[in-house]
Amino acid sequence: MVVVPKHSAALSAAVIAAVKAFRNPPQENHSEDGTTVTLEFSWAVRIVGEDKFEYNFRDDRKVLKRSSPLRIQGVAAGLPINILKWLAGNPATETLILQVMELNNDQQG
Repeated sequence: MVVVPKHSAALSAAVIAAVKAFRNPPQENHSEDGTTVTLEFSWAVRIVGEDKFEYNFRDDRKVLKRSSPLRIQGVAAGLPINILKWLAGNPATETLILQVMELNNDQQG
């Protein structure tokens, strides 16, 4: 479960930078028709930092630590909730395919 705090402290520069990277993935991650984008988990780990992930008892891959600043402040900083859920292990897949409009939509929820 991803908990989204209603009030967060000042957003960290690292969180802001990570959110910017997730919302602007490399062009080669976009589909030919430009409607979807595929995020690779290994790329996501490089963006956030290996030390912000851990293995848990149920997933075959690492998940974002509960104490990670991105997990705590990501949505407040503009991270699409589907990306946060994916980083947290839901789904625990190596790739995530999103509609490009999800990355450009400022409305979260």
